[in-house]
Amino acid sequence: MKITFLTAALLASTASAIKTVITCDDANFKGNCRAEPERDADKRCWNMPIYGRKVSSVFSDDSYKYICTKFFNQYDCKGSSWLQSTKAATVPGFMNDNFWSYYHCICYDGGCI
Repeated sequence: MKITFLTAALLASTASAIKTVITCDDANFKGNCRAEPERDADKRCWNMPIYGRKVSSVFSDDSYKYICTKFFNQYDCKGSSWLQSTKAATVPGFMNDNFWSYYHCICYDGGCI
């Protein structure tokens, strides 16, 4: 029962959390880097501006370890996706220079809720 209560408390405390993600044009956090606007972890989809077609590395503050960002290779959070939780000096090949949309969610058991 304590584990269930603890999990519920954790989810409740992070549900209204806000996360900022930094995207960089080149691997290893080099090139032009931009902060995406702060967004809630509410699974609301956000389309990225044209510079998303240049993203090759992504990072966020480690204090957001319970909030993940799910990136998609098409607008409106469709197509293939990649789940990012903290820092990625490189991104999966199918996402490299191909970021179109994203949303934040609560990380749980290797997935997004």
